[in-house]
Amino acid sequence: MRNSMTQYPHRMLFQMILWLFPAMIILGGFDAKANDNITEVVRLALVKNVEVFGDDIFLADIASIEGENQELIEKIERISLGKSPLPGKSRRINADNISFKLKQNNIDLTSIHINGVQEIEVTRGFTTLTEKEIEQIVFQELPEVMGLDEDNFSIKEVKVANAVVLPLGKYTYTVTPAKNAGMSGKLLVTVVFTVDEKFTKKVFATVDVERYVNAVVLSVPMKRNQVIHEADIEMMKIATEKLPSNYIGDMADAVGNRLVRSLGKGSILCTEFVNMPPAINKNDVILMVAETNSFKIVTLGEAIEKGHKGERIKVKNLDSNNEVYGWVIDSKSVKVGF
Repeated sequence: MRNSMTQYPHRMLFQMILWLFPAMIILGGFDAKANDNITEVVRLALVKNVEVFGDDIFLADIASIEGENQELIEKIERISLGKSPLPGKSRRINADNISFKLKQNNIDLTSIHINGVQEIEVTRGFTTLTEKEIEQIVFQELPEVMGLDEDNFSIKEVKVANAVVLPLGKYTYTVTPAKNAGMSGKLLVTVVFTVDEKFTKKVFATVDVERYVNAVVLSVPMKRNQVIHEADIEMMKIATEKLPSNYIGDMADAVGNRLVRSLGKGSILCTEFVNMPPAINKNDVILMVAETNSFKIVTLGEAIEKGHKGERIKVKNLDSNNEVYGWVIDSKSVKVGF
């Protein structure tokens, strides 16, 4: 009897196909699944040195991210690795830090391949303003801030101790004198820089402001006991630091009085050089004035001694009976300190 498989070869081939078909389906399904897994893989190629510009470091800043799953890539790009270093400074991030952040954001690490270097140095982009540039800012801004008109004030010198390092971006600045600063002399000024309305940096400057006032000077040389006439004198703007406290600032206070000593042309007239009556006499009731840029206090006082305008005299507070020194402003007022 002949073998049935030999007798019917076509039947044998058909049966083999039936046996193999389920296996092909299974194997084909496995391959498809494997291909799906391959498309899910996202590759991160890390860069050794990176410069960032914002306040935070994101994965997109430090790595080239590639893969088929665009939604997953975008999620990874938005992952923050922490704050950026200060402008001009740097910090290091390694692959372990990145894996931790990925896991923290529910990213399956089996779908991530990290290539390239294992440690990255991240530097914050910056710009530097030199001391000279900051000094120029103060020169330009302070006169307007303090209301210093160029006829009566001049900035002699500005000194800034250090340059300032700022992150890249649009910066603005404000220049502010100290609260109790006067209008002249050595002043402390603060310059505050703001970048993109977020980052701020403060730097201090010392400013020497010169104030000019009108003073009476001789236009001709004069001898002792000569009577001063209007043609003998003139008004001149002089820096206050070069003036004595009792200088004469009004021609009317000098005209008609005699000199008590000989003076040369250009001499500044002071009350001690002119035989003129004092503005305040001993025992006069006067106003004691204490003031700063922000407030003013006035109280009644009594002159303990006589004095001309600009001279320093002793006065007594009639409320407290305390005796202090002050400077004669006019025939009714004496300026005192706190």
